[in-house]
This record gives sequence, structure tokens and C-alpha cells, in this order.
Amino acid sequence: MRGFNHLLYKINNVPRHNDEAMYKLGLLPLVRSVIYSAKNTEKYEKRIAPIGGTRKRIYKEIEYWSIVSIVGRQNTRVRVVLRKIGNGPVHFWSVMKLS
Repeated sequence: MRGFNHLLYKINNVPRHNDEAMYKLGLLPLVRSVIYSAKNTEKYEKRIAPIGGTRKRIYKEIEYWSIVSIVGRQNTRVRVVLRKIGNGPVHFWSVMKLS
């Protein structure tokens, strides 16, 4: 759910433009194929950042993985970003088409 919400809203809960949101939602069917066909991670990042929408500043360690694969009928190069907060599970965060 967090990744789906990120496709519709920016980090500060400002809604994305309709064109941008529809573009990202249109790439959702390719996410599973990218995850299963990727051979390695393109980029890995680890940082400590505030989490949650409350006024309390709770800082947690966040890990990001970026994986890229060529998928779909049109051989589209797609990047999927996966995220893990603290000791939680790895979850989908974002998707984008690469040129």
C-alpha cells in the first residue's frame, strides 16, 4: 500500500499531477516481471530518515534497492525501487520507465 500511495502522492503528501500518476500506474503491470527477471541490483542506498506523518520525529534506517529489467511486449526498460524500513519487510516503492 505504501508504494501505491507513493505513486499517487509525493513524499510530503502533495498529490502528483494526473498525467504523472497515470503514467506510473500504467507501469504497475510490469513490476512483477521486473522483480522476477532482474539479475542484480542497479543501485543500493541506506540512510536514516524520519518516518510517519505525525508531529513526532521518529528516525529509522531505510534501505532502497533499484532493479532494472527489459520487460513487456515492447521490450520496455523499467526500473523498480524496493524499500525496507528498519527490520520490516521489503516492499514495493516506485516504478519508472527508462529511456
